[in-house]
Amino acid sequence: SETKTAGFKKDISKQIEFLAEKVDEMSLGEIDCMLKETKERKDKVNAMTMEEIENMDNFGPHVSGCLAKPPPKLTENHSNVPCARADVKIRYHPDKGRYLVVEKDVGPGEILLIEKPYSSILLPEFYTTHCQTCYQRVSAPMPCWCCSKVRFCSDECRLDAWESFHKIECQQLDLISGANLGKNAMLAFRILTSSGKIYLEYVVNKVKEELEKPENEGGGPEKLGFNEEGVYDAADYRTIYTLVGNTKQRGVGDLFKRGLMAAFMLKILELTPFFFNGGSDPRNVKVQSFIQDKILVGGILLTHLQNLPCNAHEIAEIEIPSGSVKDSVQSEIGAAAYGTLSLINHSCDPNVVRHYHSSHAVVRTVRSLQAGDEILDNYGYHYAVMAREERQRKLYNQYYFNCNCIPCNNSWATYTSLSQAAVPLAGTQPEQAKQIISEHHKATKQYKKAFDYVLSGKFSMFSEALPILLEHLTFLDKNITRPIREYNDCQEAVKQCYSVEGNSYRTKVNSKK
Repeated sequence: SETKTAGFKKDISKQIEFLAEKVDEMSLGEIDCMLKETKERKDKVNAMTMEEIENMDNFGPHVSGCLAKPPPKLTENHSNVPCARADVKIRYHPDKGRYLVVEKDVGPGEILLIEKPYSSILLPEFYTTHCQTCYQRVSAPMPCWCCSKVRFCSDECRLDAWESFHKIECQQLDLISGANLGKNAMLAFRILTSSGKIYLEYVVNKVKEELEKPENEGGGPEKLGFNEEGVYDAADYRTIYTLVGNTKQRGVGDLFKRGLMAAFMLKILELTPFFFNGGSDPRNVKVQSFIQDKILVGGILLTHLQNLPCNAHEIAEIEIPSGSVKDSVQSEIGAAAYGTLSLINHSCDPNVVRHYHSSHAVVRTVRSLQAGDEILDNYGYHYAVMAREERQRKLYNQYYFNCNCIPCNNSWATYTSLSQAAVPLAGTQPEQAKQIISEHHKATKQYKKAFDYVLSGKFSMFSEALPILLEHLTFLDKNITRPIREYNDCQEAVKQCYSVEGNSYRTKVNSKK
């Protein structure tokens, strides 16, 4: 390839010469025996299921050296939404589009969704400290074969990045990251480079066909993103292409700015092998065909420059100082496009929380849910830390909707003004209320002990503290009126327990001399 350096080519040539010499020294019998063994191994692998391959002890990142922490696994996946639990369903309503609900009662701490992003990026300020593929902090980084901009934690990650996107971006990284286009523009660029022109064109044409179908033939807005088999697959580009972009709500100035950005990014793409990565020779491409390709790709870029600001998610890492969880700092190290996660609507009092294992998003409940309840995330504007008027203004400016969640409708106070008194739910009989207050008093002793374990950073005790915290949340949900400060404290402690399992690292405190 033209993009490989001379040194890399020389290394490959030496390896080929070495292998050629080895083959020359072998007898025909040895070669025949080797071919039979190779065929037997190939047949054995072909006969294996993906589950058997994934469970092999000598296969995967844990062997190759990749530092990524593997995410947990769902006990039972949904047949039509593979990254979600079996009791999670996609619903549709004209006022709020597609959204997710649970079909049975769910307690706090249960995993509802584990999703690998369709595409993701590492933010430029972390290029030298984190792996470009798995987003783990690296202490002995491996460089790219051809550029000095990015780092990897292992050969596996380096090869994975090269095959999926870096071979397209490598020589133009200064332009891509240096133009200050922002993370959403960089993510839009990555979606294209990791997909390839041929696949993008195929999906865009398929979606256009599906949009023209009447509802009685399987069409309609509730079917957007589903493939021909009726599966909403997070690895399928149509789940990203069909996300809402709020084009009609945007002003002319906003659309002009995004159009100009798309044109600039298209010029960068022209400097890469993107348009010819399918194997076509640039010298044989017809001018008219090339222009049509550019119009298609420019339109896709513009689509993502509109739908990513409303749908992209951060990839986070938490820094935990030694001995004090109170001073933990969460940093946004990357951005990602998740087709299923993007269907979860906002609440200023969310019932789920996200944590990241490498780029995988793990969604867990932090409240009790009843059958039929909608799964609700927080878009960065929580009632406990931001006043209602400011939340409403920021949500409308970015997402173009007016929030009607319970904290907004009932004007819940921020954390510092929340009540600390436990009051039984409205309608509770006096005798029952007394019993609830007594039980709450007993439960609080256990809860405070578990809370202190988390607050003091005793990580070895987190596994003991977590069940107590989850049980306390369940008790509060069933018996105590919200909002109450104790509920928020318990939720935050639960989040801390899960955060240390994902992308996190602990810093040592420098001892005073």
